[in-house]
Amino acid sequence: MVSISAVQFLSGYRANLDTIGELCKKNNIVFCVDAIQATGVVQIDVVKSNIDFLCGGTQKWLMAAQGLSYLYITEELQNRISQKNVGWASVENAWNLLQYDLTLKNSAERFQNGTVNALGVAIFDAVLELFEEFGIENCELRIKRNTNYFFEQLCNIGIEPVLKNVKEENRAGIITFKHPEANEIYNKLEKKKIFCAVREGMIRFSPHFYNTTEEIESVIDELKKVL
Repeated sequence: MVSISAVQFLSGYRANLDTIGELCKKNNIVFCVDAIQATGVVQIDVVKSNIDFLCGGTQKWLMAAQGLSYLYITEELQNRISQKNVGWASVENAWNLLQYDLTLKNSAERFQNGTVNALGVAIFDAVLELFEEFGIENCELRIKRNTNYFFEQLCNIGIEPVLKNVKEENRAGIITFKHPEANEIYNKLEKKKIFCAVREGMIRFSPHFYNTTEEIESVIDELKKVL
């Protein structure tokens, strides 16, 4: 098995799923993708990329609630897996509660062990309407523009993003840079209501499609003051 992140959570590096998937298929290797930092940012074609298994959560770029996840798994891989965990929702006759027949459903629903997070689904449904209204292609384009602009502005003030020398096609929303006083910078920015993250001694920004050029410029102005 090859298991990777479609977009790495710290650097923001976007993997070439098509190339990796083709290599895995040629060598009969199961290709597993963690898409939590990619969905809502870039489009993924599981068939074109020969992905066997893809999963993630809805609480990050998809802007929904914690406690809800999504799963894609090919029928071929479903048939190869020897399932170890079974819940009431995994079986064919789920509502025959006193009939302890553990015949699994003939679909990926067999991996839904328990009750679905109904509130999480309702929130996610509303968010998907927003993405559909704006257009996922437009979201990806807007995030790409924001990412590139943020990179340029950081370089203009002497800050080198981790992915400075990486091709644009391998960037996807996350902008990270190293600094010995990362925690102090984070605290100062937070006081200005500029929200980022500190991971492994690095400052990480994640401008979404709704963020504007003016907002990015405001962040740059504040960084000039605190550095």
